[in-house]
Amino acid sequence: MQGLCAIHVDDFIHAGTDVFESTVLNNFQSSFKIGKTFSNSFTYVGLEINHNSDTIEFSQKTFMNALSFIPLTQQRKNQKYYGLNQEEETLLPV
Repeated sequence: MQGLCAIHVDDFIHAGTDVFESTVLNNFQSSFKIGKTFSNSFTYVGLEINHNSDTIEFSQKTFMNALSFIPLTQQRKNQKYYGLNQEEETLLPV
Protein backbone atom coordinates (compact mmCIF):
# COMPACT_ATOMS: atom_id res chain seq x y z
CA MET A 1 0.00 0.00 0.00
CA GLN A 2 1.71 3.17 -1.19
CA GLY A 3 0.31 6.65 -0.90
CA LEU A 4 0.59 10.17 0.37
CA CYS A 5 -1.88 12.45 2.07
CA ALA A 6 -1.33 16.12 2.96
CA ILE A 7 -3.67 18.12 5.17
CA HIS A 8 -3.97 21.88 5.55
CA VAL A 9 -6.64 23.01 8.04
CA ASP A 10 -9.79 21.49 6.51
CA ASP A 11 -8.44 20.63 3.04
CA PHE A 12 -6.60 17.49 2.16
CA ILE A 13 -5.01 16.07 -0.95
CA HIS A 14 -3.98 12.51 -1.61
CA ALA A 15 -2.31 10.29 -4.16
CA GLY A 16 -1.64 6.60 -4.07
CA THR A 17 -2.50 3.11 -5.14
CA ASP A 18 -6.03 1.78 -5.30
CA VAL A 19 -5.41 -0.11 -2.04
CA PHE A 20 -4.24 3.10 -0.34
CA GLU A 21 -7.28 4.95 -1.61
CA SER A 22 -9.78 2.30 -0.54
CA THR A 23 -8.15 1.77 2.87
CA VAL A 24 -7.09 5.27 3.94
CA LEU A 25 -9.79 7.34 2.25
CA ASN A 26 -12.57 5.11 3.49
CA ASN A 27 -11.33 5.78 7.03
CA PHE A 28 -11.17 9.52 6.32
CA GLN A 29 -14.68 9.54 4.95
CA SER A 30 -16.03 7.70 7.97
CA SER A 31 -14.35 10.24 10.30
CA PHE A 32 -14.72 13.53 8.41
CA LYS A 33 -17.43 15.16 6.34
CA ILE A 34 -16.09 15.41 2.77
CA GLY A 35 -17.65 18.40 0.98
CA LYS A 36 -16.15 18.31 -2.51
CA THR A 37 -13.81 15.97 -4.29
CA PHE A 38 -11.86 16.66 -7.46
CA SER A 39 -9.46 14.75 -9.65
CA ASN A 40 -7.26 15.52 -12.65
CA SER A 41 -7.57 19.36 -12.65
CA PHE A 42 -8.27 21.35 -9.48
CA THR A 43 -6.97 24.04 -7.14
CA TYR A 44 -5.61 23.08 -3.72
CA VAL A 45 -4.75 25.89 -1.25
CA GLY A 46 -4.08 28.27 -4.16
CA LEU A 47 -2.01 25.80 -6.15
CA GLU A 48 -3.46 24.83 -9.53
CA ILE A 49 -2.88 21.14 -10.19
CA ASN A 50 -3.36 19.40 -13.52
CA HIS A 51 -2.87 15.63 -13.70
CA ASN A 52 -2.99 13.63 -16.88
CA SER A 53 -1.83 10.13 -17.78
CA ASP A 54 1.91 10.70 -17.36
CA THR A 55 2.48 14.14 -15.79
CA ILE A 56 1.42 16.31 -12.88
CA GLU A 57 1.71 20.07 -13.43
CA PHE A 58 1.63 22.71 -10.69
CA SER A 59 0.98 26.39 -11.30
CA GLN A 60 0.04 29.59 -9.51
CA LYS A 61 -0.72 31.60 -12.66
CA THR A 62 -4.13 32.78 -11.43
CA PHE A 63 -2.60 33.96 -8.16
CA MET A 64 0.33 35.65 -9.91
CA ASN A 65 -1.96 37.42 -12.40
CA ALA A 66 -3.97 38.85 -9.51
CA LEU A 67 -0.91 40.43 -7.86
CA SER A 68 -0.43 44.15 -8.11
CA PHE A 69 2.66 46.15 -7.35
CA ILE A 70 2.87 48.87 -4.76
CA PRO A 71 4.26 52.02 -6.38
CA LEU A 72 7.45 53.13 -4.64
CA THR A 73 9.79 56.04 -5.18
CA GLN A 74 13.39 55.25 -6.13
CA GLN A 75 14.50 56.36 -2.68
CA ARG A 76 12.07 53.91 -1.08
CA LYS A 77 13.17 51.11 -3.44
CA ASN A 78 16.72 51.56 -2.18
CA GLN A 79 15.52 50.75 1.36
CA LYS A 80 15.37 47.02 0.62
CA TYR A 81 15.55 45.85 4.21
CA TYR A 82 12.77 48.05 5.59
CA GLY A 83 9.28 46.70 6.05
CA LEU A 84 6.26 48.42 4.57
CA ASN A 85 5.21 51.58 6.32
CA GLN A 86 1.61 52.17 7.39
CA GLU A 87 0.68 54.03 4.19
CA GLU A 88 2.15 51.29 1.99
CA GLU A 89 0.30 48.61 3.91
CA THR A 90 -3.02 50.24 3.02
CA LEU A 91 -2.18 49.62 -0.66
CA LEU A 92 -2.05 45.85 -0.19
CA PRO A 93 -5.06 43.87 -1.48
CA VAL A 94 -7.30 42.35 1.16
